Amino acid sequence: MVPSGQVTVAEQEGVVVAMMSTESGTDCSWIHHLYVHPDHVGRGAGKLLLQRALETLRPPIRLYTFQSNERAVGFYKHHGFRAIRGMSRWSR
Repeated sequence: MVPSGQVTVAEQEGVVVAMMSTESGTDCSWIHHLYVHPDHVGRGAGKLLLQRALETLRPPIRLYTFQSNERAVGFYKHHGFRAIRGMSRWSR
């Protein structure tokens, strides 16, 4: 997924329920993908993956999300991210 980065998965009973790909750059770190299977949204897997990113990545940490994805926007705001360059690029 990200040749110079890392992929982390969250499992429940041996089944992957969420994944995150990250990359540490020279100016900032990136969360390229954070995906939770729809059947597992709201059960904490995304929060655990994001906490892992916050513990292991060098700040600032940036990501993109769709403005129309109100659930993701709320999730990232709740965890201290702020919108930069409109509502699709976020930083913490």
